[in-house]
Amino acid sequence: MCGHWNWKEPLATNYSYASDLTDPTRSPPNHAFQLTAPRRPPRRRPQRRHGARVGFPRRLPPPPNESESGATGPPGGAKTEMVFVWLTAFFLVVALIVLVIYQLMCLADLEFDYINPFDSSSRINKVVMPEFVLQALLSVLFLLSGHWAMFLLSLPLVYYNYTLYQRRQHLVDVTEIFNQLGREKKRRLFKIVSLIVLLFLSLFWMIWSVLSEEDE
Repeated sequence: MCGHWNWKEPLATNYSYASDLTDPTRSPPNHAFQLTAPRRPPRRRPQRRHGARVGFPRRLPPPPNESESGATGPPGGAKTEMVFVWLTAFFLVVALIVLVIYQLMCLADLEFDYINPFDSSSRINKVVMPEFVLQALLSVLFLLSGHWAMFLLSLPLVYYNYTLYQRRQHLVDVTEIFNQLGREKKRRLFKIVSLIVLLFLSLFWMIWSVLSEEDE
């Protein structure tokens, strides 16, 4: 009869469910309407290059050496050494200024009769040789570090002290201190002016070195 379905006949569907059940070589599907997931495109493997690893970035060449590239900039260690030189020179100049001011104070106390000539001359003579040694060390420091301008500025004081030492006039005579009071004060005032100039120059170059090191 048209339109009558016989239950004994297998049901034919578009999804081939009946054929899957009757075929012994096929495993039964999980459900009648089995949906297939979309297939992913095959992953393309990167091409292997000669001397490079797959999946890893190529190594960059090492930076050129300063000596090979011709760079002439001073290294960081040299700048640190310059800061140390100027800092040492600054403290040496400060110590020299303190010693000379101490001698001027002793002469001023003697002039106003606060101390006797013996005490004044003995106090001054105790600090004369340390002053000469510190002045020589300051000039040697400028010479070894290559600061020729500062060395030439400090050289007259070294020569003047050496001349006084050769003539045996570097110590104050207790019997002649009143007669030589004006000359001794002028001598030390000249040293004070020269040392103040060196102090400001050392301070300026020390700050300049520190700022240039921080910029780099």
